[in-house]
Amino acid sequence: MGAALAVVLLHIAIAWGHPALFWGDNGRWLHELDRVAHGATVYRDIYWSFPPLAMWLLGGATRVIGSDLSQVWTLTSLLAVGIALTYGAVVARLVPGRLAITLAATGMLLGAAYSQQFSAPLALGMYTPAAPVAFFCLVGQLLLFLRDWERPSSVHALSVGAAGGLGVLAKHDVWIPCLVLAIAAATLTAPGREGRAPRLVAALGGLMVTCMAGAAILVAQHDLAALVDIFAGFGQLDEYAGVYLPNVSQLTVEVFTLGLAIAVAAMVAWAGGAVRARRVRVAIAAGLVLAAAATALWCWKAETVARDVLTHGQPALRTPFHAALRPIRPTPEARLRKAFAALRLQALRHVIPTLATLALLALLAASRSRIANANRWRLLIVLLIVCLSLRARRMIAFTEWSTLMLEIPVYAASLALVWPTLRRPGVRALQLGCAILALFALRMHWEDGYGVASRRGIGVAIDTPRGRIRMPPGLVSDLAYVRDLGLAIDPSGTRPIFAFGYSGALAYFLDRPSVDPLSQGFRFSVLPTPDSAYRIAARVKPRLILVDNVAYGEPVQAARFAPWRWMPEMAVNAYERVDRPLFDALRDGCDVVTLPRRRSAIFTVYDCASATRHSGAGS
Repeated sequence: MGAALAVVLLHIAIAWGHPALFWGDNGRWLHELDRVAHGATVYRDIYWSFPPLAMWLLGGATRVIGSDLSQVWTLTSLLAVGIALTYGAVVARLVPGRLAITLAATGMLLGAAYSQQFSAPLALGMYTPAAPVAFFCLVGQLLLFLRDWERPSSVHALSVGAAGGLGVLAKHDVWIPCLVLAIAAATLTAPGREGRAPRLVAALGGLMVTCMAGAAILVAQHDLAALVDIFAGFGQLDEYAGVYLPNVSQLTVEVFTLGLAIAVAAMVAWAGGAVRARRVRVAIAAGLVLAAAATALWCWKAETVARDVLTHGQPALRTPFHAALRPIRPTPEARLRKAFAALRLQALRHVIPTLATLALLALLAASRSRIANANRWRLLIVLLIVCLSLRARRMIAFTEWSTLMLEIPVYAASLALVWPTLRRPGVRALQLGCAILALFALRMHWEDGYGVASRRGIGVAIDTPRGRIRMPPGLVSDLAYVRDLGLAIDPSGTRPIFAFGYSGALAYFLDRPSVDPLSQGFRFSVLPTPDSAYRIAARVKPRLILVDNVAYGEPVQAARFAPWRWMPEMAVNAYERVDRPLFDALRDGCDVVTLPRRRSAIFTVYDCASATRHSGAGS
């Protein structure tokens, strides 16, 4: 536990003050939490696209201690510490001895670094605090499951099921792994003195009772029909379910990463003295062949796409593959270097490929006859299935921080079971492998992280009404631009601000009133239709300060199963498709305001005080 705790404390110190993209996810949920802290009811007075547990916990706490940045970040940092302590205990149960210290530190380092992919840091609540709350529930359930596996009892099984129910109430990502652990506790753990039937009732009953208790609270606050909207994210499920379905470009990255992983693992095993040189040569050759084939396919497709763009221009709906190749270089050699750099970055995001979990499952299954400890074999099969199910949401799009943390000790325990001679030489090999993974974590922190030892650096400080934050100079300039224009329009700070996209983010950091319950625009709200949400804003139009944000125009992957396509089919995102016409109607009659010799790359600010009437869609 101490190793994981030391890593997370260092992460907290480095990440403190860096909220990532202030107008993005982090600012959005800070506003929603702030509204709950001041008495709003989630799902009625304010939008929240996740199950309720994180908001119940953090919202309840901020009603007591406050919802400024230092107070919220103290809560999210304590949550990160809780994850580290529980994770350290899980690793110690799975991998005894000194190796547990190395694995716990490596897993926590990977978790802290990879939590920053497209997100604020783990210590600051990420893109939603529901993510760390859900993983805390899962890793806590796993710890209870391991205790129950070692000392079976119905009481322990009940605790496993109840912890799984909390995970269901936290976030969709952990629903399947929480259910897997509850079912395994009911059916695969040794029955103990009570027998199988009491265990079945205890584990599954604990899961169901916890879920039903949470549902009963929601029904009491809202109504039975609201449960569907709440657990479907008020339109998020309809809009985004299936956006991570696989395609050939993602599979190519998976094969490339798997090939490198095989080659590196073989070299590490040889360096640690765990395997003979002949096997190492075969494994290295096989891994490099896989990686080379994937590289050739990737670079060939990159050149094809680049030539098409040079001839016909960028497509209207640019794919992630197109975006990774920008800007298109003028010479084939430069384009090749750009393509390979894009492949390297994608491989970094897939540092442990999904195929590795499947390979280990197959290896364990094939080794069943020569493994004496059948109970340990069943346990690791269950844990590998849990690891695989945790990848269900992102599939092979990229590797989640929580997945990496969970897989590190499970992989080590699986390898130790398959190769019982994996003692002193094997420990050296695993420690060397952990050192290599730690380097990947540091590289990811450099690419996507914040603060010391990151590409973004420590940033520039800016004081907001909610506390001091640090961001890159461009983001600081954008926030100061909207802040200063808002004060020029309304020095009292009492007029509400409404922005295109995540409107609540600016309301929080500028400490201005919002147009409740519209924290994420018109498409995603607790109102029944976008038009009804629009009418809420239209009623207070003469008081509004409107902020347009052109950064919400990127297309999204269409939710269509087409694994034979090289690139995913793209679609216009919900903000451009639904919110844009309504926002344009809302700003009709409002005046653009500017500051002398200052501008923003993404924001345009409007003063609607002169708008005496309103027309447009939804009126």
